[in-house]
Amino acid sequence: MLQANTTDSSADVEMNGLFSIGGLSVNAFGVLYFIETLFWSIWWALGLLVCGGVLELSDRAGLTLDPARRSIDALNRLWGFFMLTTINSMPVIVNPENLPPNNETCVYVANHASWMDIPAVGMLPRFYKFVAKAELLKVPILGLSIMLSDQVILERDDKRSQIKAYRQCQQILKTGYPLFVFPEGTRSRDGRLKPFGKGGAFKLAQQMNLPVVPVTIEGTHAMMPPTALVPLKPAAGTVKLHIHPKIHPTGFTEDQLREYVWRQIGSALPESQQPLKDDLDTNEAVIQTLPTQRHDKFSADHAAADAAAADKWGYPRRPARTERVRFSELLFMFRQPVTKNPRLINRK
Repeated sequence: MLQANTTDSSADVEMNGLFSIGGLSVNAFGVLYFIETLFWSIWWALGLLVCGGVLELSDRAGLTLDPARRSIDALNRLWGFFMLTTINSMPVIVNPENLPPNNETCVYVANHASWMDIPAVGMLPRFYKFVAKAELLKVPILGLSIMLSDQVILERDDKRSQIKAYRQCQQILKTGYPLFVFPEGTRSRDGRLKPFGKGGAFKLAQQMNLPVVPVTIEGTHAMMPPTALVPLKPAAGTVKLHIHPKIHPTGFTEDQLREYVWRQIGSALPESQQPLKDDLDTNEAVIQTLPTQRHDKFSADHAAADAAAADKWGYPRRPARTERVRFSELLFMFRQPVTKNPRLINRK
């Protein structure tokens, strides 16, 4: 069960030998991270330029070799794999059996507390496209990869951009390709779970009758909080991706679905990332409006969790099966036959 924390202080981060650049924290591990990331990023950039150039030429010739841009996704993920492996921070997948099949269209939803969330969830062996904020386009290499891989780009304060991004999300889902969304809208500064924004992922799931797969990201905030310029410490075994059973929108209102998913994601977070009491009270008020059958099942699930769990946070609800990310699974999931299907997103 979620338990409220009445303070807004987060867990302390190891800061031995810390110094600051532009107000952001750096330490010796961060310097090593920068050096190894620079090395891998050179190869990443070369791969993007070559692969992106070939795909662009094929499009102009009328032969769309890779409409979903899986080859670019593969390069992005391979960079993440080598980067995380080198700094000994590969995430662990908890309850991987809850991942839907690769050919199932769904909406993945996760909490967001660190820049490291992106490479971490990139290690999930499933296809999907991100909804990325427009500011990321200014980041060297990363911005290029976002454009070439046809991620959805959103300017959060621009209503016109929001409408365009929503239509692009619909277009992607209609082709059978899943989406990955961070509904908090931005990184949580203190690492705690914040309320999810209205609309967006949950409106899409409702309108298109698609399941939502909650994903809890644990450990990235301690590794690299928003106050840090680079990761401050390795995180092998402490960064975990908890995969919850998918939730079908049937029987939920949009508000109920949003708060139900919020509760599921929060159930796997450690104490330092638990939501504040006011946010939990708001969530509970909506949960109480669930239809009797849904609410009874919800209450029974959490009662069973409290009874069976070995720790006071009531997680896991059953003995969790964990799995290390396998390089071969990431590599071979991107095989894509030649096709003349249209691009997922037409940016022209």
